[in-house]
Amino acid sequence: DLLRMSNAVSKVIKSFDQIYKNLESNHANSFFSSPDEVWHSVGLLGPSRISFDEFLDSIGISKDISSWFKLLNSNVGNLRKHLLAGANLSNYNQNNSKMNGLAGLVSFVPTASKIFAVCEGNGMIPISAFSQAKKVLKNRCNGSKRKIEHIAKRVTTVIANTDGMLELRSGDESHGEYDIVILAAPLQQCRISFFLQSHVDTAILLPMPLNGMVDSDGIDADEHPLFPRSLPSSATRTYTQTITTVISNGRLQHKYFNITESQIPQSIYFTEEGKRKEKIHSISQLTADGIFKMLSSEKLSRDILEAFFGSDCKVEFIKEWGGEFGGAYPDFNGGGENSVSTQFLLYDGGVKKQARQSSGAALYYVSAMEASVSALEISAIGAKAVSKLVAQRIGILHETKVKLR
Repeated sequence: DLLRMSNAVSKVIKSFDQIYKNLESNHANSFFSSPDEVWHSVGLLGPSRISFDEFLDSIGISKDISSWFKLLNSNVGNLRKHLLAGANLSNYNQNNSKMNGLAGLVSFVPTASKIFAVCEGNGMIPISAFSQAKKVLKNRCNGSKRKIEHIAKRVTTVIANTDGMLELRSGDESHGEYDIVILAAPLQQCRISFFLQSHVDTAILLPMPLNGMVDSDGIDADEHPLFPRSLPSSATRTYTQTITTVISNGRLQHKYFNITESQIPQSIYFTEEGKRKEKIHSISQLTADGIFKMLSSEKLSRDILEAFFGSDCKVEFIKEWGGEFGGAYPDFNGGGENSVSTQFLLYDGGVKKQARQSSGAALYYVSAMEASVSALEISAIGAKAVSKLVAQRIGILHETKVKLR
């Protein structure tokens, strides 16, 4: 079973390598209009449409341990029920039947490839992005009065106005008008309202037709539908709640876990049965001096913490990823239609000038990538795909006939 799973993961890694090559290419086939096109281009669309359990069935992973094998070794575990289920509960807080095949494979990829972390945390990524953008602007547009500015406000409204621009607002406060806006947060969590300004009366705002883009070849850009077309369920589904707890001065109580002190691992993954009993997904030791991190579905009581780490442990940090507008990861709901993605281009109010090049307001959606799988690297892939579409739209990136192999 482990060999079959390892072979499947190796194929996924090769597919991701091809995605990176595609995104570095300017060939016509490397400009993807949706995440589904990204996955289809490397043969991963199929796994995203079935549950992880169904995918494991398709590659012959055992559902249980054979009776004769149990006689030989009563302590042997089952790859599907124990290791794979534990990894998915730790990474996504969802079991094998709720995960889709692609997300389940990505969850297991770290066993066959290097794992990277961002120094000082993921919060450094937007800071680095602003810094790099400012350097590029200075090097390429030296002397220009243009500037890159970070407006530290939560946008609540995006309005496509009659001048062909997108206005960003925080309540009644306007933050300017833009040709292109990129949404880098899930639609169901961003708490942003999207509207069109009526041409009959500019004081009237109509719902923006997300996922119902204007086809500039066939209809006039002003002839928007009065009501938005339905978004796929991946853009409206809930996100699963996960709570991160960090403690210090802890000492893992090995007797509680029926192991010896010499057998204490750096990380513990819980199976579905273990999660039901202990209310926790995983435990990871962060430092040798007693700092541990736990992931759970609900806040952990003092009794549970002391049972795990002794009476001297101290809670340092609790973060709840959940609530009405929160959650750590999408509820994948077993793939199928639940994994169908939106387009990267959510709204196009422009007029097409030539193939793939348009002018006028446009709203792009990076988090469309989370339809099938969610991870920092997946978001980076979406950002690269969207940046290429934007560059092509404004005419600074052009298709070539040279295809990367």
